[in-house]
Amino acid sequence: MSSTARLMRWLPEVRYRHSMGYQRTGFVFAGKGYVDADVGKRWLSDDIVTRVLLAPLERGGYLARPRWVSRDLGEPEPIGSMDELRARAATWGLDLVSLFAGDRDDPDWEIFLGLETVGPRISVGIPADGAGASLRDDVASWVQAWSEGLAAVGVRFATGSFAPARQDYPRPRPPRSSGTWPLGALDQYAGLTWHRARADRVAVLAGLEQAPLPPGAHRTVDGDVLRIGFDADLADPAAVAAARAAHERWFTPLVPTAIEVGWNEHGDRAAYPARPTVREPFTLYDEQARIGYKALAVFPDGSLDEAAWAQLAAVARAGALPDGTPVASVRLILPRREDALALHERALADGFEMTTYPAGKMFWQVDPP
Repeated sequence: MSSTARLMRWLPEVRYRHSMGYQRTGFVFAGKGYVDADVGKRWLSDDIVTRVLLAPLERGGYLARPRWVSRDLGEPEPIGSMDELRARAATWGLDLVSLFAGDRDDPDWEIFLGLETVGPRISVGIPADGAGASLRDDVASWVQAWSEGLAAVGVRFATGSFAPARQDYPRPRPPRSSGTWPLGALDQYAGLTWHRARADRVAVLAGLEQAPLPPGAHRTVDGDVLRIGFDADLADPAAVAAARAAHERWFTPLVPTAIEVGWNEHGDRAAYPARPTVREPFTLYDEQARIGYKALAVFPDGSLDEAAWAQLAAVARAGALPDGTPVASVRLILPRREDALALHERALADGFEMTTYPAGKMFWQVDPP
C-alpha cells in the first residue's frame, strides 16, 4: 500500500472517531508543502526531518511532549530521549510518522508527519491545557521556519491553518468545503511562491492579499508566508466560535468551494426517510427513525386542509398513531419552498418537527434564520 493510500485510510479515522484527548477540546495546526517539479523525492535527504521539520518544535518545547512514536501505522515504541528520537528520525524515509503522548487512539499531544514524494504534510495536535498565551505566535514561528528550511531543498510551503480540532461554530448556510483551503480557521497561512506558480492560485492569493478584512482580523507577511489571523481568546469557546465563523464568511468567496453533501444552494438540508413504507395517515413512514412524512396541498389562496393539519398535530403531540405505532416526529411536505417557508413557524408551534418541500429525489428542510 502506498504512503498516500495509508494516509487516506488513517485521516478519516482521526477526524471522526470519538475523542477525549486534544481532538475533543484542543487545537490543531495542519499544513503541507509541495516539491518543485524537478526535485521529486530527493527533498527527503540528509537531516531534513530533524533540522527542518522537528527543530522548530524542539525549540518551543513541544517536541518533548510526545512519549511514543509509530512509523507507518506500526506498533508504538517509547521515545527514550531527544537524542534517540533524532537518531530514529534520521532513518525515516517516505513514511507516515506519529509522535504522541497518551492513548494512541486518542492522544493528548500528537505530531504527525506525512513524508511523501510530493512533499511533507505536518499536523500538530495540542490539548486545551497546552494552549498557552504564546501558542499562536509559536505556530507562526514554526510555519516561517518550515517555509524557509524547506525552500532550501526545493519544497514550497503551500497552505496551513490553525483551528480547534472539533469545536462547533455557527457556519454560514449552505455549508461549503474546499479540499485545498480549510474553512473556519483562526489562522490561515499561505505560501506566496506556491500560490504564484499557477493561475488559479494567483487569483486566490490576490483575494487573500487585498480583500478587506472584518473587524478583529489582521494580515501579516513574514518571508514567503502570508498569515491571516482572526482574534480570539483560546480559553473562550464563544470567542473562538465567533472568530471561526468570521473566517468562513470572509474566506469562502475567495476560494473554490463546493456545497457539502446533504445541502442545496438555498441553505436547506436534505431530509428523506431511510426505510420508507406507507402507513396511514402518512404519505411515508420511516420505520427505522419512526418519523412520519405527510404531503399537504396548499391552495392558491394559501389555505390548506385544516382537518388534516389538526389530525397530524395530534399524532405529533401523542408520539404515536391510534394503533400504537410509535412516532418520534412528524414532518410536513409542502408543494413549494415558498409554502414550506410560509408555514414553518406555525408548524413548529403546533408540534411538527419541520416543513419540507420536494426537489429532485429529496425533500428539503427549510430553517430560516
